[in-house]
Amino acid sequence: MKKMAVILLCFSMLCAASVTASAQVSQDSESGQAVIGTEVPASHIINVTLIGSGSYDLDGETGSSFEAQRLSQPTLSIKPDSGWEITSVTLNGSDITEEVSADGQYVFEPVYEDKTVVITLTGQESSAPDPSAPDSSSVPDSSETSSSSSSVSKIDSSTVAATGGDNPATGVIGGVSIGSAVMFAAFGLVRKKSRDKSMENE
Repeated sequence: MKKMAVILLCFSMLCAASVTASAQVSQDSESGQAVIGTEVPASHIINVTLIGSGSYDLDGETGSSFEAQRLSQPTLSIKPDSGWEITSVTLNGSDITEEVSADGQYVFEPVYEDKTVVITLTGQESSAPDPSAPDSSSVPDSSETSSSSSSVSKIDSSTVAATGGDNPATGVIGGVSIGSAVMFAAFGLVRKKSRDKSMENE
């Protein structure tokens, strides 16, 4: 009885073990006994889902579903777009993010079953503009300021020429400076005094 119980227990454990294979049951025509055989698939399916902005390929091939040979080790290449980065990668529900290299490469273990990969990418947050910062469009360019100053100088010069040179701020009257006017006035007084003395002597 004990031997029979052990045999039944071993048989139950064998039936409970899961194997990725399909079973085929046939009957031997000569003996009439049932024959159980197994058929191992030659390839498996790898499904990939990408969340975010970027691209990926499996051994250089693109798509969302790939066929991989049994026990092969394909390489998954993840390429986030500019400003995006890899947040997480899961394989059949397990997190494998730490197994992805810095350049976005992941090499599968020998494939013996179908796989489902989910890639999540996150975009870098752009900094909001500071409302207190001055608008660059409202700040005059230095070249524009120089050009404006040059234009003002030209206008002042042309204005002085058009008005005969009268400019109280610079001491120029009628195109002659105040110093020159004083010298002419003094010279005129000296000549007048000389003329008066000459008339008296006569």
